[in-house]
Amino acid sequence: MKLIEVLMLSYNHAEFIERAIDSVAKQKSPKHNVMLSIIDDGSTDGTVQKILSKINSSGIKINLIQKKHGGITTISKNLQELIDKAEGDYLAFLSSDDEYLPNRFSEQSSYLDMDYVITYANGINKLGVNKTKPLISSKECEIYLSQDATKVKDHLTSNVPTLYLQGTLMKRNFIQSFQAFDKLMIADDWVFNIRTFTHLAKTQEKFRFLDIPVFYRGIHSDNTSTNPSAHYQRVLQVAQKYCGGGDDL
Repeated sequence: MKLIEVLMLSYNHAEFIERAIDSVAKQKSPKHNVMLSIIDDGSTDGTVQKILSKINSSGIKINLIQKKHGGITTISKNLQELIDKAEGDYLAFLSSDDEYLPNRFSEQSSYLDMDYVITYANGINKLGVNKTKPLISSKECEIYLSQDATKVKDHLTSNVPTLYLQGTLMKRNFIQSFQAFDKLMIADDWVFNIRTFTHLAKTQEKFRFLDIPVFYRGIHSDNTSTNPSAHYQRVLQVAQKYCGGGDDL
């Protein structure tokens, strides 16, 4: 039985964290087991207490690392740390204010059971109980469905894409073979994907994109992406380092 390890960062998401953890625990199946590894960035609102209660009641193994608050500049560093310490056969990501849909891993894991090393899928924005259309447009999906890593890399370095970490499922030995996150950058999803597809284009390893929703992306006033200043810095950093042909992968 394969072990899928979900990697999560949390910070002051007491309102959402239990729902997120429950959505991971529900992914257990006869085909694969599930565990959860969390780095908490110094929460002060009761998030840690809710995680600790779930360690005893969720029915899955939960690892918790508690840190002093480092803010958005430590997101990529903490995500890379979770990858480096991971022990699952397959790895996935989930934000502590998002949640997985039922049977989230079933189709993607079937490709990893073959010779694919990483898979991606779509997601849906969710504001309260209201759900919107899929995050990735049909036009953008066509690029990912091409299964051409160079084509995807070129798209990622010339656009601000909507390809999210929450939709990935990957083999641990693949993602630990290079540094997928840039610890000096604020942006996480975007840089991860640029570096991953640059690596795929070099190695010719196989990836797969599935145009099916596998997660809900929670929309609320505390989303860091709604902070204009922080979002501008993310875009500017990526554009300067990775979108001018001068990346240092």
